[in-house]
Amino acid sequence: MILITILFNERNMNKKLLFVLLCVSFKSCGYWINPRYSKMSKKIQEEYKIEPLESIKEFSRDRNAYEIYSTDVQTTKDLIQYSEKPYTLVVFYAHWCTPCHKNMPEVVRFEDQNKDSLNLICISSSDWLEKEKEITYLKKYQVGQKTSLIIDYKGYGDEFMNWNRIANFLSELVPKKYSRENEFTIALPHYLLFNSNMKLLKENGAPFLATDFEKYLN
Repeated sequence: MILITILFNERNMNKKLLFVLLCVSFKSCGYWINPRYSKMSKKIQEEYKIEPLESIKEFSRDRNAYEIYSTDVQTTKDLIQYSEKPYTLVVFYAHWCTPCHKNMPEVVRFEDQNKDSLNLICISSSDWLEKEKEITYLKKYQVGQKTSLIIDYKGYGDEFMNWNRIANFLSELVPKKYSRENEFTIALPHYLLFNSNMKLLKENGAPFLATDFEKYLN
């Protein structure tokens, strides 16, 4: 930051060079904010690795303990299409998101009241080092669906900047509505209601109003 300030004060500043430096600095902010990434050995990284959800059988509401898996779009589609329940509510959230905390109790009540017909999929945009924080979040609100998912950053972003992961993820999950070519961001939390044919019935951000979604459930 000091270097950038000095460059701004130079009368003969090269604007192109400054632009490149700003871009590099912005891209590298993950290292400054989270030095644990650059200092972490490969061995320790493996210890934090979140295994992918390889079977929809692993995604069960009746698990005894909370668990986190990484996911991609195809796996998420399988969870929606092959669910025994006709509807699926996909919740994009993060444990550090204040509106997510505020709205989660209402989401949990909605899921519990409609558990016979509604499948709940919680997908976090947090990074892969924060698995325990995600589990703490789920326990805090006693989420009935004890399996939660984290977006695989290798396919939809990177480990340093996680705010574009949901947008990239949605560009494949709902391609008719979103495009990865168009730069956009999705505010958290974000809710999408699908039927088993992958038809998007309802979508909105906070606040979560159960009455807006109930009318789509037969």
